Amino acid sequence: MRLTMRERKRVTAITAPRYQRVQKKHKGAILDEFIELTGYIRCYASYVLRAHGKRVKVSEDTIIEGDVRKRAKGNGNECHFV
Repeated sequence: MRLTMRERKRVTAITAPRYQRVQKKHKGAILDEFIELTGYIRCYASYVLRAHGKRVKVSEDTIIEGDVRKRAKGNGNECHFV
């Protein structure tokens, strides 16, 4: 049984901070666990965990926050995200 989108977002919100603060050698295990839970492909899963909660200041009054809903357009074979 697959997770609903709401459940995947909750798992991402819990897993992303842990993924962002550990060293590289531990990220693989967290990523494997996250892929198994969500069903995401590895490349997209690592992007989601890296980008979750990141803030980018665009101008004085505009700040963009990373969200799991944003994704780059392409033919599906690339692993490049905005």
